[in-house]
Amino acid sequence: MVASRVQYEAPIWAGVALVAWAASAHFNVANSIAEFTQRHEAWQLDEVLTLIVFLSLAAFVTSFCQSRRHLRQRQAASGRLS
Repeated sequence: MVASRVQYEAPIWAGVALVAWAASAHFNVANSIAEFTQRHEAWQLDEVLTLIVFLSLAAFVTSFCQSRRHLRQRQAASGRLS
């Protein structure tokens, strides 16, 4: 069940990422954000964007570690059942 879910989930997320990248490139999202942050420098929006990047990386690392822990727990549980 889990293997088939991953089999379908990974290509779907890759497709979502590809569409988001294409839309971002078409609408020049990075340039629009850069111009907006420069116009509103007093708001310190560039620090918020940096914070979002670091929080995203931290969430990825946490998710990866939890996935490994759950995998070890499942493997240990299936070993006990055998």
